[in-house]
Order: sequence, then structure tokens, then C-alpha cells
Amino acid sequence: MDLKDALLYKVRHAVSKIEWLDWEENVIADYTSYENDGNITFEKSSDIKRTSSISLINNLSQFVPYGSIVNMKAKYRLWTGINVLGNEFLYQKGVFVLGDPEAINSSEGQSITINGSDKWALIDGKMGGVLADTYQIPAGTDIITAMKSLLQLYGETKFNLLQMGIMAPYTITKDAGGTVADLVKELALIMSYEVSYDQYGVFTGHPIIDALEKIVAWDYGVAYRNLITDIRRNPGWSKIFNYVKVVGATESGKTYKGVARDDNIDSPTYVANPPLGIGQKAKNITANELYSDEQCVDRAKFELTQGLKADDRVTLKIVPNPSHEDDEVISLNDESTGAIGNHEIQRISESLDGTDMTLEVWRVR
Repeated sequence: MDLKDALLYKVRHAVSKIEWLDWEENVIADYTSYENDGNITFEKSSDIKRTSSISLINNLSQFVPYGSIVNMKAKYRLWTGINVLGNEFLYQKGVFVLGDPEAINSSEGQSITINGSDKWALIDGKMGGVLADTYQIPAGTDIITAMKSLLQLYGETKFNLLQMGIMAPYTITKDAGGTVADLVKELALIMSYEVSYDQYGVFTGHPIIDALEKIVAWDYGVAYRNLITDIRRNPGWSKIFNYVKVVGATESGKTYKGVARDDNIDSPTYVANPPLGIGQKAKNITANELYSDEQCVDRAKFELTQGLKADDRVTLKIVPNPSHEDDEVISLNDESTGAIGNHEIQRISESLDGTDMTLEVWRVR
């Protein structure tokens, strides 16, 4: 039995796991048996892509803040899954840094609510990562090497970074009081590179991948249509743009530029004036970190893709499917709402008890 077969069973049981970790992320304890409830959220548009909130039974006062377990920057790992006929399917959902806890003693009992963010919180100033001194990356430095060296200074050891062979086009300086995250994002933008912490707690980076190039992970259009309990389509017409101009750096009197536009005559957001299209809805971007026309065009194409995807948003409530991962593409075929074709996951909200899962997806185009 695989997960796709298991999800079709009417009788299935939610399973989850809460593992406390040391700083090197080795498991030091399993606190699953203390779980009251909780939820996990993935948000593609956020720097901190994974957040969680868990309520734990605290009748023995073992989870008192600043005690031996609940301390600032403690880490934990979460898993969710299902069990069908003794077959367990468990999926890792992230390594989280413990944020602001809330200890509760009420007539209903003693508990503590644990709020966690993925490890980006350690570099963006939320839980660490503020530069104490000016940090400088000389022009000509390999950007991936510079990025790893910076993060290693702040305790990161786990990387999955695709080497690009791109050098810093200028000396990059970040003053004291800035954050590691701001510097990392500047480095990533030079390469048109996406960086984040994945579900395994690994700092991951790669060139921006067009959703059109992704395989469909789940087809909810036919065989698994009954796993959808609620579907709502909400086109964001006020948010779209179909023309993007990127202005890069100026060097030796030349200003680098790039343009992308929706020139597809069959597209509902075709840039031509009505009645053929919707007319031009422009977005202008200044990107001083880009030092070639090619880089500006690549950025313009990426921003255009993002702007067009916002045109067609769909929210799904589904029978919890714990296998869904970041940026997956799923297929829909709901004629009543017009939610048809391939859609990329932008947001996942999942309860630990398996009672609820909500997806926000954008149509691939």
C-alpha cells in the first residue's frame, strides 16, 4: 500500500511526532505524548516559510520557560502523517526554532503553547543574525562561497546550494545593525536565486524554477477529486501586472535594463489593448545589484510570472495529505469554479491532529 491508496480509505488515523533537538539537531527527546493540538503553516511568499504552534500538556511543570527544556533558541522537529491498517506514512515538516512560549495554568489544566519558526529566524534579527560589525564581501568573490562562509559564522552547517560560478560584481557592504538575512538576500538576487530553509532544516538555494517545468505531484482532477471538501477560486485581477521593466546598475555610463511582457494572444492577460487583451498593467523595478542586460531580463521574466500567477488563485480544503511539499504542482479540474489545469502550491496550513488541511494554489502559466 502506498500513500495514494491509503488516502482513499475512509478509516485513517492522523499521526504526528515532536522531537526536541540539540543545537547540532540531534534528537534528545520525543515529546509527542504531551501534544494537545497544534498546526503547521508553509508560506511561499515569506522569508520564514515554515511556522508552527503547538500546545503541550505541562502538568508536571517540565515545560516551564527558562527551565531545562523550554529555552530561547531551542530547536524541535515536527512530523505529520497517517496510519491506515497499520501502515504508517510519516513526513518531516521542518526544523523550528522556539520563539515566544506561553505557559498557562487554568481551570482546564496546565499547558504551554510553543511557537516556532524555521531557522531563517536565526539570521533575520528575530532570534539572531544582527551584524555586530560591518561585513564586507569584495568584488570578484564567488557568491555561493561568500554565502556559505557568512552563514557558517552564524552556526549553520547544513547546505544544499547549487554552485553557479557567479562572482560578486561589486564590493558588497552591510553595516553593523543590518542582518545576515539582508546580506544573503542581496547575494541571492544577484544570481536570480531562491534561498530558504527546507522541510529538513537545510539551507537550500537554486536558480528560480519556472512552474511550467515541474511535474504534477498530485492529480486532484479525477481519481482524487473526492479528497477535496471545499474549493474556491478567487482571481486577483487588481494584483496582476503583464509588463515588467527592470532597471539594473549603471556602469561606465551604461544602464542595464530588461523587459518582459505577456505577448501570448491566447492569454486572458494579453498585453494588447481591449478587445484583444486587457491593456498594459506595468511594474517597474530598480535592481542595482544586476550588472548585465541578461540578468535584468531574467529578473523581469520571473517577476512577470509571479504577477500573472496572482491572476488565478484557488483555495482548497482537502482530506489531509501529509506528503505535500514546497512549490509542488497539482492538477485540478473543477468546472463549476473554472479551477482547471496545473496549479502551484503557495501556502499550506495543516493541523497536527489531521482534522484540517488547506492549500492556496496559483494557476501555472
